[in-house]
Amino acid sequence: MSARALVVFVFGCSAAAGPHDPPTTGPTFRPPRACPPAQLVSLVRFRPRAADEPEAVADRWLLMLAAAPAPAGTDAPDFAELDPATARDVRLAPPAKLWIDDGDGTWCEARPAAVYRDLWRDGPLGFEYGVELDTTCNEPAGRDPVVRVAVAGARPPVGCRVDTHVQDITAHTAAWNVDDNTFEPPTDAVAIPDAVAAAIAPAPPCTGACLPLWHVSAVMSRGAPAVWQVERAWVTPDRARLCDSAARSQFDVLVARGSAALPLAIHPDGNGLDPDLFAALEDDGGVRVLVTSLPGDYATWDLDALHLGRRLRWGFPNPAELAAAHALGPVCDR
Repeated sequence: MSARALVVFVFGCSAAAGPHDPPTTGPTFRPPRACPPAQLVSLVRFRPRAADEPEAVADRWLLMLAAAPAPAGTDAPDFAELDPATARDVRLAPPAKLWIDDGDGTWCEARPAAVYRDLWRDGPLGFEYGVELDTTCNEPAGRDPVVRVAVAGARPPVGCRVDTHVQDITAHTAAWNVDDNTFEPPTDAVAIPDAVAAAIAPAPPCTGACLPLWHVSAVMSRGAPAVWQVERAWVTPDRARLCDSAARSQFDVLVARGSAALPLAIHPDGNGLDPDLFAALEDDGGVRVLVTSLPGDYATWDLDALHLGRRLRWGFPNPAELAAAHALGPVCDR
């Protein structure tokens, strides 16, 4: 992924208003863009050395770039730097320079170093490939594993801020205990916000014992939701065996436009798992780029054009973990 020039379009000013022209209202200017295109945004992760790994395996910042299934019964080490010949066969193309969000509003420089391979064992056996990073970035507090936003480019994206806080807006959920087939229905009645309700598909019929459930969260900008995540389910509990309950679900991501909300096509190819909001990149003109993620997968979105920038699968998580990600109904091992 090579760095691209950031092009700023300057719009000409209109002629001065005459004495009989109506006054103009509302915003007439959007500040120049400071955030990069969505295609230049990536995720990186901090990998601390595990307690059972040799001391030669140091703490590392990693740029994930690819994933591939591992042969059954592989005895490869969990983490390894690849020799130059093997690294050439993998054919990775990292950017020449990255800027990582340091978690405190600043950007720290990073450059690609050795190619690595990391083995995923919790789900389908598979290899994660990428490059280690030589960087000035600080280690996270407590050396905890973290994932952060990074931007490819020769210079840091000054004026572009990263927000990874996703705020709960409203929830109407049940508590399920599948071990003894009991549940607690929701007791609150906070409705889905009007702007969101107007932008999503109507709820299907849900009467009698059917429970309409929802959870709405958002990335905020200037004190107001900028991107909504809307999870809904309609569950008719089977009191004899909760795992046999009938359920339907719907997942939406919406982008605020003034007082309205527009749907984001999160599955442009027609398939895939529903992601979580992870981060927003914002400048003085508003939120420009959205990052969504799942374990082992992320995507970046251009919110000016409402389209996909890039998507990367980089790992092999446990399928049960993915299945439970947005489940508002009973979660069962089937």
